[in-house]
Amino acid sequence: MTQPLASFSDTSTNSARLPDVPRVTVAMMVFNSERYLRQSIHSVLKQTMGDFELLVIDDCSTDGSAQILAQITDPRMRVVRPTTRLGLIRSRNLAIELARGPLVAVLDSDDLAMPNRLELQASFMDSNPNVHLVGSRFRVIDVNDRIVQRPLAVADPLTVHWRLMFGNAFCHSTVMYRRDSVRAIGGFRPTVRSSEDFDLFVRFAAAYTVAEIPDVLVDYRTHLTSLTWTEDPNFKDDCLTAIIQSVSLTTGLSIEPDVARALFRDIRRPADSTSVLDEAIATVPRVARAFCERHRVTSAQRTVIIGHAAADLFMLARVNRRRHAAALRTAIMMVREHRAIGLWLDPMFVARLGYCALNGMWWMMRPRR
Repeated sequence: MTQPLASFSDTSTNSARLPDVPRVTVAMMVFNSERYLRQSIHSVLKQTMGDFELLVIDDCSTDGSAQILAQITDPRMRVVRPTTRLGLIRSRNLAIELARGPLVAVLDSDDLAMPNRLELQASFMDSNPNVHLVGSRFRVIDVNDRIVQRPLAVADPLTVHWRLMFGNAFCHSTVMYRRDSVRAIGGFRPTVRSSEDFDLFVRFAAAYTVAEIPDVLVDYRTHLTSLTWTEDPNFKDDCLTAIIQSVSLTTGLSIEPDVARALFRDIRRPADSTSVLDEAIATVPRVARAFCERHRVTSAQRTVIIGHAAADLFMLARVNRRRHAAALRTAIMMVREHRAIGLWLDPMFVARLGYCALNGMWWMMRPRR
């Protein structure tokens, strides 16, 4: 960590009763979080594994958050309040510096942890010493705790790393990482304004093995103040920077911001021009080839990665219909080049290919006004 430790006060009366070295530190950032704070904290305190500390960084809240924290007397909770407002990134770095546990789990102050979250993730990390960060599946809930999105399919470590090529592979509230490892890569970078988690995951994947477990361990809350809803321009710019960095660190290749924008899975917007789109289409197989070489993949692993790369090309075909034929042709040529014959037996791959082909045919044959 390169930042100086911030000035703070430990306002918890229970901190002296905490174990010196808990197995896990749960890091929760709080700023004016009174609406969901109690619910989020209770989801941690009800964990089936009791050997943890809940480290709450209350970044000078001005609502009722401090009062809620004062009312909770569980000895495993430790509340730290900086003397001046730090902001989210510096608060996260303060939590990393103060964490007593060798494992750090993240939970935002409006999200909910399933009762067995810490137990399952800590056991996974103990059983897989080569893994330095692990996420999990999650559900998306709204402001009234209603489920609005079901969990996505689980991915193997290689697929998780591939997902980081053109988008964020993790929900931040699901991750657990090794404290010493996150310190070694410098923690959260203060120059990243909005997507600090994406940037961190990219650097983790470049330095260590990252993974995902199949269990649904978190309810992630979405609401109108989320960055994706407020259209923060810093968020998009930082995500594009993370994509460029991810491709460079993993494959040694460089891509332009316009190409990164066309390939960014979380935006899914048409490319700025035909030339940018053509370069994006050509970039996917180049990145896939270099990715497979970097990881020295087996034949079976190569087939999986080529399948995911083809899915990225299918996305380009759907979003940029005028050039769908070029994207589909590149996907087919990539499958042939890597001899990923097994994909032709994969119903999902065949269905995606067929859907994109039919969609493109409809686009060409549609009535023009």
